[in-house]
Amino acid sequence: MLLGRTWVTEYGSSDNEPDFRWLLQYSPYHNIRMGIDVPTMLVTSGANDTRVDPMNARKFVAALQNNPGQKNPIILKMDYGTGHGGIGLTLEQAVEEGVFFMEFLMNQLGM
Repeated sequence: MLLGRTWVTEYGSSDNEPDFRWLLQYSPYHNIRMGIDVPTMLVTSGANDTRVDPMNARKFVAALQNNPGQKNPIILKMDYGTGHGGIGLTLEQAVEEGVFFMEFLMNQLGM
């Protein structure tokens, strides 16, 4: 069961017109502009996330990667054995993930 519906009291519902307009304003996916190159981005998700459907990350990354103006890399890191925020990682997996993030950051900084 996905838990996003439990956030309606906090974030609103797309079924309610005023809430929908508000949600649309800050939706990263719905604010992608065709022909605009965004900075290099690393998007992460857990395949077993019950709070945020992993399809949102997949759809967002695919839309950016297929944007005609996108030149910088857009990378999706999908953890297939975890949920929201890496819940379920072993210590070894957590260390490996930390190394991955540091490698990505250092690469972007030219280190």
